[in-house]
Amino acid sequence: MTSQLVLFDLDGTLAHSFSANAKAYAKAFTELGCSFVPEEYCDYVGKSWNEWGPKRSGTPEVAQAVHRRKKDLYPHFIPLISLVREGYDLWTQFHGIVPCWLVTNASKSNAHLVLEHLELTFDAEFFGEDFEDNDQLLRAVVDSSGLAPEQILLVDDGVERINSARQLGIRTHRVRAETDFCSR
Repeated sequence: MTSQLVLFDLDGTLAHSFSANAKAYAKAFTELGCSFVPEEYCDYVGKSWNEWGPKRSGTPEVAQAVHRRKKDLYPHFIPLISLVREGYDLWTQFHGIVPCWLVTNASKSNAHLVLEHLELTFDAEFFGEDFEDNDQLLRAVVDSSGLAPEQILLVDDGVERINSARQLGIRTHRVRAETDFCSR
């Protein structure tokens, strides 16, 4: 079946952004008096801040402060980000031929910085921070598209979102990129 809509994740799928995210989080936590080493970020790859940040931070106040500070610091680490070849090749294959939508756990502000840096554009954008979990995000995408799930292809590096997509009937393609550097 031909895809009528292609969904792309950002971090790890189109953008080698692990180092930028890990370093920005480590600096934010450290500045606020919390310990956090960049390697610890492996535990949180593929999850939205809402899923891990508040628990890791200890208090809601610290969580808000870390999240704000990470967003402020992130632009300084943008030069570390490069394209993931496999994801980019798929984006160039589909872009301009069928609608391509972004589905990401990155914050809106940081995602837009990365998209601008990598010169990527999308027809629509869905952000994990606006939803409770991957299931809710993907259901919103299907509802917004007006398509049957099997007409949609998800390109992602994360097993969790791929599994959620498959349960909804969305076809998937897994990009094996930077999350493979983290042992799970």
